[in-house]
Amino acid sequence: MTTEIVQYKCPSCGHLLGEEEYEHACKKSERQIAEGVKEKLRIAEEEIQQLKINHAKELLQKDEENRLDTEKEVNTRVTKILNEERMMNANLIDERIRMAVTEVEVRYKQSEMQYKMQHDRIETDNRKLMDQVEKLQKTLDSIPAALRGTAGEFVLAEELKREFVMDEIKQKKVGVAMADVVQVIVTETGERINTLIVYDRKMGDTVTKSDLEKAKNYKMIHNTDYSIIVTAKGIRNGRFTEEREGILLVHPMALIDVARLFRANIIEASKQEKSNTAIDSKQAKIYNFVTSAEYNRDVRAKIGIKSDLDDIQRKEEDYHRTLWHKRKEFVDKWFELDHKNERKIRDITEEDSDKDIDTANDGETPSS
Repeated sequence: MTTEIVQYKCPSCGHLLGEEEYEHACKKSERQIAEGVKEKLRIAEEEIQQLKINHAKELLQKDEENRLDTEKEVNTRVTKILNEERMMNANLIDERIRMAVTEVEVRYKQSEMQYKMQHDRIETDNRKLMDQVEKLQKTLDSIPAALRGTAGEFVLAEELKREFVMDEIKQKKVGVAMADVVQVIVTETGERINTLIVYDRKMGDTVTKSDLEKAKNYKMIHNTDYSIIVTAKGIRNGRFTEEREGILLVHPMALIDVARLFRANIIEASKQEKSNTAIDSKQAKIYNFVTSAEYNRDVRAKIGIKSDLDDIQRKEEDYHRTLWHKRKEFVDKWFELDHKNERKIRDITEEDSDKDIDTANDGETPSS
C-alpha cells in the first residue's frame, strides 16, 4: 500500500504549510481577492459616473453650439434675404416693404391698445347718446300726434328761415287747405317770384298713398311743380331722397341742399322767362334745357349721387377696418409658422442628443 504525501503551500508566498494553516491562508486570500474585486468595482462605478457627468457636460456644450449655429444660420438667412431684396424688382420690393411695415405694427401694439381704448370710449359715448335719444324718443312718443305734427312744422319753418333769410316762409293756417310750409322766393333786388316751394312735414314711420295724393293736390293749390314731402323714416332703402309718383321725398338732413337747388333753378328760370323775347337761339336752347324735364331729372340725379357718395364713404371706412383685421391675422400666422419651425428643429436636436446618450450607456455597461 502506497501512502501519498500531500504538501500544502501558501497561495501568497509559496511556503509549505500545514493543512489547517493552508485552509486559513486560502480563506484569507479569498477575502483579499473579494475585497480587491469590490474596490475595483467601486472605482469602476465612480469612473462610469464621472464619464456620465462629462458626457452630460459635452451634451450641454453641444446644445449651446447648436443654438449658436442656429442663430448664425438664421442671421445668415436674414442677411441673404436682405441681399435678395436689393436685387428684386419694384413689385417684390414693395411686397417686402409691406411685410416690414406689418412687423413694425406688431411691435408697437401700444398704438393699437390706445386705439382700442379710444374706440371703447367712443362706443361708451355713443351708448350714452343712444340712451339720450331713446329718452327723447320716448318723450316725443308721449306727445299727441297733432302736437308732434305742429312741432315738426314749426321746426321746419324755423330751419328754412335761418337758411333763406331773404325769403318769406309761411306756415299753414288753421282751417285752410294748404301745405304745412310755403316758401316764397325773394331775390336780392327784392323781387318776389311767383313760383313757390311747398313742404309737407310727415312725422310717421311711412308715407302713405293718401300723403302722396295730398302732396299732388298742393301742386294745384299753390300752382307749382315743387312740392316736397319731408320725412325722416318714410324713405325706403335708407337713402336721403326718393321720388314716388312724381313727388320728391326728402330726409331732413338733405332738405336744405335740395331747397337750395330748387331755389336756384326757380330764380334762373324766372330770369330766363323775363328775357325770353331778347335771347338768341343758343340762349333759347339753354332756357329750354334749364326748364326741361331732362334738367329736372339731372337735379334729382345730383341728389341721388350725393347719397351714393355718402354710402361709398361709409363702405370705405368699413373696408379699412376690415383690412386692419386681415393684416393682423396674416402677422399672427407668420409667427405661428416661425414657432412651428423652431419646435421642429428643437425636437430633431433633442432626439439626436437622446440617441447619443443611449449609445454611450450601452457601451459602458460593466459585465457581471
